[in-house]
Amino acid sequence: MQNKTKLKSLHMHTFAKSLRSLKQCKLQCFIAVVGVSIGLTGCYRSVSPNFYTLTPQITPLVSSNIKLIEVVPVGIPARLDTPLLVIQNSNGQTYMLDNQRWSSSLSNELQSGLSAGLQQKLGAIDVYNTGLTGGETTYTIATEFSRFDIVEKADQSVTDIEVMASWVVKRHGVQTTTETEKNYYHQLNCRMAFKNQVKGQADRYLNIVSTYQESLNKVIDAIAGTTIAMDANKKPTIQGILCS
Repeated sequence: MQNKTKLKSLHMHTFAKSLRSLKQCKLQCFIAVVGVSIGLTGCYRSVSPNFYTLTPQITPLVSSNIKLIEVVPVGIPARLDTPLLVIQNSNGQTYMLDNQRWSSSLSNELQSGLSAGLQQKLGAIDVYNTGLTGGETTYTIATEFSRFDIVEKADQSVTDIEVMASWVVKRHGVQTTTETEKNYYHQLNCRMAFKNQVKGQADRYLNIVSTYQESLNKVIDAIAGTTIAMDANKKPTIQGILCS
C-alpha cells in the first residue's frame, strides 16, 4: 500500500514538473515572438523616405514684353502620376521606389515647376489661380508630357531621363483692329523630344532628381522661347522644336 502511495506521489510530482516546464517553454516562446516582432517593427520604422521637389534653376530673359501667362495643369501618363519615383529598365520592367518620393504627385511637381520657371524666365505673372487679366494680353500655356521617364539599363550602368513634351500657346486679349494685328499668331502647337544622361553613381537618386530638374529647365526654356516668338508675331525657329 505504501509502495502504491509512493508511486502515485512520484507520478504527481513528475506531472507537475512537466506542466511547469511546458508553461515555462510557452512563456519563452511568447517572449521570443514578441521580441522578434518588436525588432522587425523597429527596423521598419527606422527607414525614413527621402522627399524631393522640382525647383527650377532659370536665367531670366533680359527683354520680355510678356506680362501675364496662364499655366494650366499639365498632362502626364497615369503610370507616372504618383509621389513615388518610377524607374523603367531597358527590358520594359517598371518598379516604384517606396523610399524615394516627390513631395507631391508628379503632375503637381511639374505644374508648379513650369509655373515658377516661366514666371522667372519671362518676368510674367501666372494668373491661372486668379483668372484676373486686367484686359491685358495673356498667354495660356497647356503642356502634355507623353514621356518623362527614368530609364536605366538592366545592369544600372547607364540611366537616362527621356522626355517627350508638347504644348499649346494661345494668345488672348489682342485687339485685331489693323491688318498687321489680324495676321497675329493666336495659337502655336509645339513639341520636342530629348534625353539627358544621369551623371555619377555615388548619390544615385540625388543625381537622378538633379537630371530630372535639368530636363524640366530645358522644357521651360523651350516654352518661353516659343511664347516670346509668338509675342513678336514670328514663327519659332528653335533647334529641336517643331511648331505649327
